[in-house]
Parts: sequence; structure tokens; C-alpha cells
Amino acid sequence: KVRRVLLKGLSLGLMPFLIYGMGSQPSITTPVPAQIIDDKGKVHQVDTLVCDDKTYFEVNDGSAVLKIPFDKIKKVLINAPKNADYVNITFIFFNGEKKSFQISPDVLCTGSTTFGTLEIYINQIKEIDFNPKKGGGK
Repeated sequence: KVRRVLLKGLSLGLMPFLIYGMGSQPSITTPVPAQIIDDKGKVHQVDTLVCDDKTYFEVNDGSAVLKIPFDKIKKVLINAPKNADYVNITFIFFNGEKKSFQISPDVLCTGSTTFGTLEIYINQIKEIDFNPKKGGGK
């Protein structure tokens, strides 16, 4: 009986942590291809883009944290001021709406290409197009 009470207490005590963990990120099941233009103007095509091991951008919106899934975004415009501890980022959504935020320059984006893996920090990117035209590139 003591064991049953102990197990019940443990399961109830852990329940808030399990519930919190389950709702911590948007679920995206399909890969999101993208075209990245870096700060030198070079165009990179990736089959799947991931930034800081996520398929969404996490930004501060006032006191809240906003998680914006890549599949909701048409284009991302990035302006990285020299030696700043932030990057200006503007999202253009498929419905035409635009939202701007600031994020850390240390966000690492990786993507699979036909010949290897691309790694680039967000402050080295000028633009990300999540609706790329096939065959485009400089």
C-alpha cells in the first residue's frame, strides 16, 4: 500500500512537468526546403532547414515568447548591424502580413544540400526564401 501511494504521489508530482514539456514546441512533420542568400550574395539551396535544432524561429514578443514555424513563413529578411548583440529579422507570411523582431546573432542554421551540409549563423544571412523557385541560384 505504501508503494502504491508513493507511485501515485510521484506520478502526480511529475504530471505538471510532462504537460509543460508536451506543449513546448510546434510540431512540424514535413521538411521545409529553403533558399538562403548569405551576406556575400551567394545563393544556397537546402532541402531541409533547421535553426538551433528547430524548424521554427523563437523570438521575444513583449513579455511572451513566440514560436513561428517555418512552414508559415514565405520569406525572412535579415539585417545584422555590425558588432551588435542582436539581429533585426522581418518575417513575411504567406498571407502577406509582415512582423519584425530582434533575435540573437548566434542562431546557427543548418541545411542539407545535394553535396553536403550547410552551416551558417543567422547574422551571416541576408534572406531566407521558404517558397524557392526550382533551379534558381547565382
